[in-house]
Amino acid sequence: MDEQHDQAVGSGSPILHLRCPMDVDPGLYRLLLGLVGDVTPVVHALPPSAAVAAVSGSVRFFDRDPAELPA
Repeated sequence: MDEQHDQAVGSGSPILHLRCPMDVDPGLYRLLLGLVGDVTPVVHALPPSAAVAAVSGSVRFFDRDPAELPA
């Protein structure tokens, strides 16, 4: 991603951007999407190896930074 994008979804943003290795197993990728779906219903898959999720409500609910939500 470019620098402008990194600033737009940087620390403090309610958008969680997940990137897997390009050769991620499709089953593992679907599992990741399911796990993120447990945190927020607003998940947009970017196959074959990435996803973005709107986590503003989840951030308030879990009281965590977006990068800490899956942990």
